[in-house]
Amino acid sequence: MSSINIDSKDLIRLQETLELATFSIEKTRMLVDFIIGSGFPPSDVLPQTVSLDQMLKEMFNSSDYWSGNSAEGISIPIGCDSKNNIVDLKLGFDTGDYYASLIGRPGYGKTVLLHDIICSASFCYSPTQLQFFLFDNSKVRDFSFYERLPHVNTISFGVDGGRIQEVLQTLEEEINSRIQLFRDLGEKTNRVIDSFESFRLLSDCALPRLLLIVNDYDGYDFDLDVFGRNKAEIERMLISIMTNGRKFGVHIILSSVIGRFSPYREFITKSVTFNSNDYTNQLTKYANGLSIGEAFMNIKENGKDRVIKFRCAYSNNYLRFVDICNHAWRK
Repeated sequence: MSSINIDSKDLIRLQETLELATFSIEKTRMLVDFIIGSGFPPSDVLPQTVSLDQMLKEMFNSSDYWSGNSAEGISIPIGCDSKNNIVDLKLGFDTGDYYASLIGRPGYGKTVLLHDIICSASFCYSPTQLQFFLFDNSKVRDFSFYERLPHVNTISFGVDGGRIQEVLQTLEEEINSRIQLFRDLGEKTNRVIDSFESFRLLSDCALPRLLLIVNDYDGYDFDLDVFGRNKAEIERMLISIMTNGRKFGVHIILSSVIGRFSPYREFITKSVTFNSNDYTNQLTKYANGLSIGEAFMNIKENGKDRVIKFRCAYSNNYLRFVDICNHAWRK
């Protein structure tokens, strides 16, 4: 009987193949492409630095500043790929992606990317097109820059279950208000208003999309001593918002080190993954070799799912973007 040589790489691939069985067919195909070498190549050489200042300066000079229309979705420049093409985070449109996760070890770029998202979106869309609900669970109050940003509807800080409940309650109240707006418009036009897009098409009201961003999700998800009885209510509120919010122009981004979003797994379809040794989703398996600032993101292109590798943009003066937006809003 002839012998078969099996090395450690074969065993690793076999283990990964077995794990793939738990994923959907499309995601399994995406990962198999990676294993055989036709998916996202880790050898891509990304630019060493991507300047958010330069990206937004070019937008400002080309009169694209505040020109975005959020009726069908939001598209936010967040970095560049290996060919120096700008990479956009897209939510809504025909992507089917409304809720996203950011996963990675501390110090590899999650908070920088959150700053990119807030600043870039604030340049692309006016406050009448997009508003933020921000909850910063970090000990250093990373979002303190944005208390004066005109796009911010609600902002809260601190490891406190009650505080995040207040943010979520404000968002739920806004959704309930929009439910009534949709009903009123339906009666007025004798039409069924079954989506945010149809409301914006038939209404004179430039209703903004709403983006909830939670920085350091892990801080309250697993700290039972701090949150205790609030944890179940927080999960209930988030699930309710994710279930109903899509129709009313609501998007959510959760940033996490651990990435255990099990209560919301069926809702979160967009994932940005930095360097990570976590094995809870389809991208983190291959992310532990990424350098600081590099990330994988799943996208839809021509109706097909694929994964891209990019470097997120960086600025050392986010407060300047807030000042520019404030100046423009006062005008």
